[in-house]
Amino acid sequence: MIAGPVIAIFFVWIIGKQVADQMASGKLTNLSFHGSKGWLAAAIGLFAINISLEISKWHLLTLQVAKQPAGKIAASYFAGMALSMVTPNRVGEYPGRLLYLGIPNVYKYVNVALLGTLAQLLAVVVWAIPGLIANTGSLPHHGGWIVSAVNLALCLTFATIYWSYGKIRIPNSRWKPLAKAISYSRLVAAIPKASKVAVLAVSMLRFCVYSLQFVCMLKYFGIEVPTLTAFGVATTFFWAMTVIPSVALAELGIRGSVALFLLSPYSHNTVGILAATVALWFMNLVIPSLIGSALMAKMKLST
Repeated sequence: MIAGPVIAIFFVWIIGKQVADQMASGKLTNLSFHGSKGWLAAAIGLFAINISLEISKWHLLTLQVAKQPAGKIAASYFAGMALSMVTPNRVGEYPGRLLYLGIPNVYKYVNVALLGTLAQLLAVVVWAIPGLIANTGSLPHHGGWIVSAVNLALCLTFATIYWSYGKIRIPNSRWKPLAKAISYSRLVAAIPKASKVAVLAVSMLRFCVYSLQFVCMLKYFGIEVPTLTAFGVATTFFWAMTVIPSVALAELGIRGSVALFLLSPYSHNTVGILAATVALWFMNLVIPSLIGSALMAKMKLST
């Protein structure tokens, strides 16, 4: 919990120094909205699609255990977003969903939730491949190729775990909570292959939508970068945000610094890059978490 804010403060200081240096040199580009409002409209539309896809994926996962009301599934997604804002790398998202659902046999849902997490991680590392290769020159001493090789290894690892998840026989334990978790883990073995394919496909599509949303925000704030290049930067950006330890409420500094590092070879519009990064963070994390906080508060009042 401490590492995230400390790292965020460090990166905020770096951003401040970069902006101050550009102001001193006279190269700072003022915030502008040269892009068409259509880019903003597209980003908002993709925001709605992104939420719909994630709720659909969560619905697919919970169906493997028991049917839940569609409204409750959607509400649990927002509740998970609220809890994720105060946990490292947003690991509290799925526990927050389960907490809102208030289900008795939580271990059953934990295992399918882990399957969903694996699917999302696999989507991140797969989509990052072209972006990392395109940005290999950004890191010195062949560092880019090393990172690409590590990411490829992660792809193979996550793919192996995802497709074999539930098939590996885990020895029983005498410790009751662990024994129950192991017992329910065998539920995953019964998940049809078609369902696994569907969950992974939704995860892949959602990451693509998320990256396109970042591209739209960059275009709206006047960042003149070719669309394909911007998409590659976006996938690399989200990959970096996945591997760098942070807390969502304190990660703005990290996000801004990573975005500036990746986009500085293509644009000197520092303020525009930061504005696009902050807008994306607010839209995709803050708004859903505020909705989730309201739902959690309502749930506590009704109990």
